[in-house]
Amino acid sequence: METCRPHKGGLLVRFAGVDGRDGVEALRGAGLAVERARVPPAPEGTYYHYELLGCRCFDGGEELGTVVDLMEDGGGLLLIVEGTVEGRARRLPVPFVARFLKEVDVAKGEIRLELPPGLIETCAST
Repeated sequence: METCRPHKGGLLVRFAGVDGRDGVEALRGAGLAVERARVPPAPEGTYYHYELLGCRCFDGGEELGTVVDLMEDGGGLLLIVEGTVEGRARRLPVPFVARFLKEVDVAKGEIRLELPPGLIETCAST
C-alpha cells in the first residue's frame, strides 16, 4: 500500500505499482489481506467479522454449533451457526443483537446467547 485516506464513508487506497484505470480494474474482485497484528483493536462492544467466525455458540447450556458465516440482511448482522443435533446437521441464522447476547469472548472463541423460546425451532434448517 502506498497511500490510504478516508473517502465517501470508506477508504481510498493507492497501491505501489498499480497505475491508471486499467491497473485498478485488473484488481476488481481481488481479496485484500491484512496481518492480524496490524489490525487495530475493535472499539469496545464491537467485533470484526473475522473475530466472530469460528466461535462456538451456546444458548444456556446447549451448544448450538460454530459460526461459519456472517450475513448482513438489512435488519442487522446474522451469525450463521452450523452444528449437529441428534446426529443431523443443522444450520441456524442467529441475530447478532444485544438483546440476545449474554457474553462474547473472542479470545476464548465463545458466544453465549439467551435466545427467545421458539427461535431455534422456527429458524433452523437441516
